[in-house]
Amino acid sequence: LVARLPATKPAPFTIKGAFSEITEAFSERAFLIFAVGGLAAYVHQGMTFSITNYLNLFVWQLTRAQLILYPLVLFASVVLMFVMIGPLHRRFGKAKSAGLAMIVGTAIGITPFALLLLGFWPQPGSAASTGLFYGFVLIANSLGIISLVSATSMIAEIVEAFEERTNRRAEGSFYSGNWLVQKCATGAGIVMSGQIISLSQLATDASPGTVPQGVITDLVIYYCGAMLLLAVIAAWWLARFPISREDHEARVNRLAERRMRENRDAVAAAPDTPFAQEGILPTPQK
Repeated sequence: LVARLPATKPAPFTIKGAFSEITEAFSERAFLIFAVGGLAAYVHQGMTFSITNYLNLFVWQLTRAQLILYPLVLFASVVLMFVMIGPLHRRFGKAKSAGLAMIVGTAIGITPFALLLLGFWPQPGSAASTGLFYGFVLIANSLGIISLVSATSMIAEIVEAFEERTNRRAEGSFYSGNWLVQKCATGAGIVMSGQIISLSQLATDASPGTVPQGVITDLVIYYCGAMLLLAVIAAWWLARFPISREDHEARVNRLAERRMRENRDAVAAAPDTPFAQEGILPTPQK
């Protein structure tokens, strides 16, 4: 079902037209700011996804039984995200929530690694170590999801701003651009994980508990440094998203008033059409 047809019929699809829409989307200032911040955030996410198994096995030395609990911790972090994201958006707005959650979440996420290197952490693989680590993961992952969800939801504001400026909606262009950034950045995150593992000289046939401490230290330092750098870049750009909640609500109201005005003008301009031609009455139905 279509709630409302566009004012003008879209032109037939062409390659030239598709690239023209992409160029037009990337010329929107708000989208460019979002894209830069989102790029760093998605690389951050891709690196986390691809290197987590190495960290869990070689740094934290989680056992098979302990690893079974890991998906449950991730699920709990998603539930916690649903509880936290609404109040954060109402208090700080989407842009500041995205930037703040990225920085705080990353800081919490790398804290166990810093404590481990400083010697203030229980023996990796022990119940105390695993319990503490999962507690940090619960909070850090929840904040990371909040950052990405907040950033992605900014596209709605961009669509409305673009419509007000051009009198044309382009959800497809902006959401496609977001997916392009996300896929490219996720791949870049995987490449960065490979480089970190290579630079730390982790052997391909290494077994948990047998890796030299120097290799573990290098792996942790490279990983935490890259995560912190990406978080700072993402937070800096996302927090500078130029459309506030108040701006968006005012714009939505202006667009609604413009649509109502255009509808009234269209009705007023339409010729009056009688229900039946003059002198001809419909045949009664028996």
